[in-house]
Amino acid sequence: MVWYVAQVMVRALFGSGHEKVILDACNVTEKRRREWLSPQWKTTFKLFDTDPEVCRQRARAACNSDLLIAIDRMIEEWEQPSSEEMRL
Repeated sequence: MVWYVAQVMVRALFGSGHEKVILDACNVTEKRRREWLSPQWKTTFKLFDTDPEVCRQRARAACNSDLLIAIDRMIEEWEQPSSEEMRL
C-alpha cells in the first residue's frame, strides 16, 4: 500500500506542474528501480554507496536494532545498478 501511494504522489506532483520530484527509496533491485521509469518523466538514479557496517553502527547508535534485520536483508538483495541505469 505504501508504494502504491508513493506512485500516486509522484504522478500527482508531476501532474501539478513540478519539474523535479525526488523520491528517496532504497530500490535495491533492478526490478524495483524499473518500476519508477515512465514516459511521463525523466528518471535519474543517485547512488549513495554507504558501507553496510556504517549503516549498522548508525542503527545501533540510534538504539534502533530492528533496522539491523532490514539492513542485512537489503545487503542480500542488492543488485548494483548497471551503467545503463545510471545514465538514464
